[in-house]
Amino acid sequence: MKKLVLAKTGEEVKMGETIRGIKNIETSFGVIKSIETIRVTVHNVDSLIERGILKCIEEPKVKEPTSVDDFSDADNIGFYVKILSIRYKKSMKEMIDWLNDTNRIYPKAVLDLLLHEISMHFYSIDVEGFDKAEDYYSLRPRDGKVGKVVNINKYVPLFKSAEEAERARKILKKQLEYMYGE
Repeated sequence: MKKLVLAKTGEEVKMGETIRGIKNIETSFGVIKSIETIRVTVHNVDSLIERGILKCIEEPKVKEPTSVDDFSDADNIGFYVKILSIRYKKSMKEMIDWLNDTNRIYPKAVLDLLLHEISMHFYSIDVEGFDKAEDYYSLRPRDGKVGKVVNINKYVPLFKSAEEAERARKILKKQLEYMYGE
């Protein structure tokens, strides 16, 4: 994808934006400096590139992940955001923007979504150990601490041990600090 930048500063410019520059005008009295204001449009972008005001640069293509095998660090929240971006068929940037917007409105929804994703990942690693577990653990909604689950339902992200739940808590540390101020 190509993007336009100012030749001197490298600052990105979008179509429809107004740019300002100093133009030297030679007169019989000498050189006069004037401020030139130009709106970048489809019609004048070529002349602005020719005059050296703008440069058109090619952004490097970022390889989007296509499977969970492309990730290595399961103790990083980015791992789970990438999985969500694949599941919802969004780019990483779109997924992060969506999560940030949702986080401003309802942070608990983002916490629950990521917690479910972590829970499913841990479950997929050790299905038999999960099924054989006698007690299940999760993060308590009132304070974000690890607690034993008494009433199991399909909406609660479960972990087979307190250590797994604590690991999930460490992964979501910043979100928990944002919500509970820990």
